[in-house]
Amino acid sequence: MKKILALVLCVLTVLSVLASCSAAPAKNYSPKITVSSSAADEFAVWLTNRLGDSLKDNVYLSLGGDAANGLDMTNFENDGYILRSDGDKNIVIAGKTADGLDAAVRKYANAVDLGKGTDFNITYHEGYRIKKLTLAGRDISEYTVVYPESDPELRSSANSYMQYAAADLQRLIAKACGASLALVCGESDASPRIELRRSEELGLHGYRYFFEGDSLIIEGGSEDGCLNGVYRFLENECGWESLSGGESLLHEAEHIDVPADTESCAVPAFDYFRMANSAVFEDFETDRSVSTHPYGIISYANHSDLIEGNPSVQICYTNENKFMNVCDNVEAFIRLWVSAGLTVGKDLLDINLGQSDNGTYCRCADCMKVIKEEGSVSGVVIRWMNALAENMEERDPEYAKLKYKCFAYFGSQIPCKTHPAENVWVTFAMDWCCVKHTLTGEDCRNRFPVRAVTEQPTICNDDFARWVREWCDMSDNIYIWFYTLECHLQRFSVFDILYDNVRYFRDCGVKGLMWEHDDSGFGFMRLDFQLVYELIWNTDMTRGEFDALKDHLFEREYGDGYTYILEYIDILQQAQLRSDVCWDSWAWEDYNGYGYAKPNGYYMRDDEYYADNFDLSAELLERAVTLAGSARQEDRAKRMTVHMYYEGCYSSYFRALDEGNAAEIGKIKERYSLMIDRIIEAYKNKGTPTYLGYIGEDDVTVFSLSEVKFPKTIEEMSESWARDYLPKGRR
Repeated sequence: MKKILALVLCVLTVLSVLASCSAAPAKNYSPKITVSSSAADEFAVWLTNRLGDSLKDNVYLSLGGDAANGLDMTNFENDGYILRSDGDKNIVIAGKTADGLDAAVRKYANAVDLGKGTDFNITYHEGYRIKKLTLAGRDISEYTVVYPESDPELRSSANSYMQYAAADLQRLIAKACGASLALVCGESDASPRIELRRSEELGLHGYRYFFEGDSLIIEGGSEDGCLNGVYRFLENECGWESLSGGESLLHEAEHIDVPADTESCAVPAFDYFRMANSAVFEDFETDRSVSTHPYGIISYANHSDLIEGNPSVQICYTNENKFMNVCDNVEAFIRLWVSAGLTVGKDLLDINLGQSDNGTYCRCADCMKVIKEEGSVSGVVIRWMNALAENMEERDPEYAKLKYKCFAYFGSQIPCKTHPAENVWVTFAMDWCCVKHTLTGEDCRNRFPVRAVTEQPTICNDDFARWVREWCDMSDNIYIWFYTLECHLQRFSVFDILYDNVRYFRDCGVKGLMWEHDDSGFGFMRLDFQLVYELIWNTDMTRGEFDALKDHLFEREYGDGYTYILEYIDILQQAQLRSDVCWDSWAWEDYNGYGYAKPNGYYMRDDEYYADNFDLSAELLERAVTLAGSARQEDRAKRMTVHMYYEGCYSSYFRALDEGNAAEIGKIKERYSLMIDRIIEAYKNKGTPTYLGYIGEDDVTVFSLSEVKFPKTIEEMSESWARDYLPKGRR
């Protein structure tokens, strides 16, 4: 480092001389910029365009190092860079690759833009991120990783988790500091060691780490507990963010010592957690594919193929012939997997018998009799499930070890009188609950009709909250399927309900949580994922800690301009709160008593308030685009603008037309065109990802639950906008 620093200072001296020369400016960038080679030209142009007259320093740009001037970047990571100043208006910016130089140039430009000063002395990602790592004062290289042999009593994936945890610890330590740790499977007297152990006290997924003398002990629950312990140790003690969920970031450190009195213990709030359809993470450091799900030995219920019949209607739950047919299907399914080598109750753990995706229930006399007796459609479903579980045990006592999964969904959400059997697991789907308000709040005025055979008043979150409590009172085996789905380019924020809802599910005794996100790539659901993930590990965090975590994640996601995005989110949330209607988890709002009555999104916010803040919203998000710290952050910020421009154009266009405000119309047209350009840019940046869509000759298509086409001109788009749904003054 000292050698590099000395050589950089030499470059600065040369630069000072070069800047004083009268030579003609190079190419199409500022004469204050000198490049080591033409490879850095595009960055010189970018810096010139970004700063203009604000560029006061003499800047030397180097891509890949500069051997002639002593800039050796061989030992840097690909995103590594050097940013140096001599305190006399001379700056050296050197990147190992284009990514590194891009980040460094942006860091310099943002410092100038924000008035932070340019007295830099930064060497970023040279060599290993952690220069020295010690445990209880001993160098990490002295340690051996010891893990237990396979336990025949545990299912194969549990053994895979343990083996994987040891191997991943070895890999991540080597990546962090270069130390190559030996692995030992089975008994070992190696000292010092990092020993992985199982502990029944920690359930399936919990972890504990502590020291025994010089040795670090990582204990874990019977499933992936040790794997969770490895990741949390590296996160908590070594500065490695988001190993468990999200994009990884390992901070640089000269020396980290983990003291001998260090200990930590945590058990997640739920035995099962999964974010379905969550946004793509480009830098996901760890691979949880050793199991089907992030954690949980019992997966969530889904619509079953074992129940034969018309998928658009439910079966007759009182028909004995159909019942026996399903039992036969289940037994054949079990035998198929047993013949493939799985063991019932060990590797084969559950059978999915979730109802079809509809609310059309049988109304025969026998079914209606049961429904009336139970006071709910769920009664006929639970009786049927209990009978099936009993029938399977009669066929083979081993089948009692299986969990039989079903839904409380689409009209069967209302709890019944019959309790589910011990091995009948119920996934309560929050279909049509309001996601504008928390479950425990008093402001929800949602009035969606329940889709069921029996008479039920229209419902709000009070009902959903009560039903969750009642199901959990009936059974210890209740999962929740929660929806926070997007509405194409008409976004809504759920940041203000996540904290309360997750804690409510925990307090009720919910066993597992399935959180369905649908993301076309233009929202902020990646952050929802990370927030919920951290909440399930620490549901006792305060609201202040939750908000601080949110702010931190926004900063990582968007860079220096994140505060502007947070300010915009406040505008979006205010627009939501000012609306006098609720909307459900599918982004269908209540209007005239039925959410399907109109297109998605039109009443999700106060359009007058949104239109009045359109200029400010555009200013805030474009500022965030400008201040992005990398090309990736800039791409994310640009994609954030897409829904803002769409909603702003929609809420403002007709008023401008009616007023004959040509200037305003012209501005709105430009913003709509920019929106289309950014959808296309995002698509091209990502290649051909289905979560973004595709480009046609006349329109672009955005995917979420379904595809929606957006014409390339606002005139065409406005033909499909329903003016009648806009409040007066916006039509």
